[in-house]
Amino acid sequence: TTTLFAALEIATGKVIGSLHRRHRAEEFKKFLIKLDKEVPAGLEVHLVLDLTNKQIRRGVHRSVQALEKDIRTWIAAWNTNPKPYVWTKTADEILERLANYLNRIPDSED
Repeated sequence: TTTLFAALEIATGKVIGSLHRRHRAEEFKKFLIKLDKEVPAGLEVHLVLDLTNKQIRRGVHRSVQALEKDIRTWIAAWNTNPKPYVWTKTADEILERLANYLNRIPDSED
């Protein structure tokens, strides 16, 4: 297997990716260092830890090297014509929905 850590720059749609053979805090730290180098100083970075893509997940790969090659190819192809992320709800709508959800969970105010 392989681990893909990827970041989506929502304003432009650009993907910054990092492949690792292991899935530990050490590899994640390396990815964060890469992000720090690639993101211009002064910009805020918000992390959402859930990135998957059906095209990669459903692919058939005969080796880890083939999978990693396909991932790198996908990132390069995506970044030739990136698409900005378009929010479908306002921040207030998202926060309200989250608050309603948390109110339904027992002991969530702790």
